[in-house]
Amino acid sequence: MRIAQIVERTEVEGPGLRTAIWVQGCTLNCPGCCNQEFLPHSGGKHWEIEKLAEYCAQISEVEGITLLGGEPLQQPEETKRFLEYLRSICEHSVMLFSGYTWKYIKKQPLLSEIVSLCDLVVAGPFIQKYTPTTRRWIGSENQTIHFVTERYQHLQGDWDQHRNEVEFHLKEGEIIVNGTPFDTGII
Repeated sequence: MRIAQIVERTEVEGPGLRTAIWVQGCTLNCPGCCNQEFLPHSGGKHWEIEKLAEYCAQISEVEGITLLGGEPLQQPEETKRFLEYLRSICEHSVMLFSGYTWKYIKKQPLLSEIVSLCDLVVAGPFIQKYTPTTRRWIGSENQTIHFVTERYQHLQGDWDQHRNEVEFHLKEGEIIVNGTPFDTGII
């Protein structure tokens, strides 16, 4: 599985303390995408699926993982195997961000199987002019939120309000910035 970046502990990529995994590669190329370096399928680092799941499962204090990208659904077989194995070895929740619409995902049998392994899915392309003003963790207002399991149902009626959040991490001599460091409508 091609992985662009992993942040072991983050509070700005979904509910609670999570491990964020940016998958390498995306052909959607949404204008204004803030992860341009994650778009080429040739970038990132290859991880064996079992090793990636075991690595994530051993990270202490996190309640779940968030898959984003790139585009996790453009490595569908690998993403499915990763989530199946992760679910078999730990109780982590799973949040997934996809640039595909929910309607498209549900029409594709393999993609539909993948989202069934998730607790929470944000679907739809990033549209820069719809940068959110009311929903936390969402790239643009057109994106839809899907509560696949009961795990985060409590958020459905009380979704956290949007706020600009950014984290800085030092990893192997590099500073990694993740979150939403821009003002509404400005990237």
